[in-house]
Amino acid sequence: MHFNNLALDLQEIKKKYPENPLEFFKGRKLCLFKACLEKYFPGVRWGFYDLLEELQLDVAICNDQSCCSGTFFQRNLITRAQFSAINERNLSEMNQQADIVLVNCNGCYNSLLRGRDFLENTEVRNKTQNILNSVKKKADGEKYPGMYDILENPKLKLVHDLDFIYLIRDDILNALKFDLRGLKVAVHYGCHYLNLSRDKKNVENYLGSKTKLEELIELFGGIPVDYQ
Repeated sequence: MHFNNLALDLQEIKKKYPENPLEFFKGRKLCLFKACLEKYFPGVRWGFYDLLEELQLDVAICNDQSCCSGTFFQRNLITRAQFSAINERNLSEMNQQADIVLVNCNGCYNSLLRGRDFLENTEVRNKTQNILNSVKKKADGEKYPGMYDILENPKLKLVHDLDFIYLIRDDILNALKFDLRGLKVAVHYGCHYLNLSRDKKNVENYLGSKTKLEELIELFGGIPVDYQ
């Protein structure tokens, strides 16, 4: 069984909408993934929500989703099947609600994609489905057809907030109410963004320099600063 890549194809969007990539998102249902980091930085999600509304996009907050469980998996507290089951349950719920999910956390974005990769292994896939079946029973049956069945080809696509902002940066520039003029800004991407499993399929993307944040800072009038 082959599972399709859930990462939104940004290159394809740029080819189809070279003048205004924002047009691709109009008429599509977007939802924002609730990442654990928002407990510490709640303004991240609400600021992004306000931006999408300002751009007149159809946006909501993802319903009935849980933590991606990435931190548990990294510390060997759960198995691959348990990790995949948690993320497949999230994908099943979000697939009912949205066409595109925007994720602000590097770890969550990577987990949602990586859990799918593990399903290529038959043993992991079978164990994952057994876990999902037990969760379905505890939920008092199906709320919708195919609830918590592993999705081979869901309609849902995922995009990292940074990639989305960079793609539509010109539209954001035109909608800015405040800019970064006079501000010196240090950038920290985070290891999980620089080591995305998504990019490993393309050597150029994986090994190439990551400069999106620096470019955005300059575009919005700020001054990127280097540091050690």
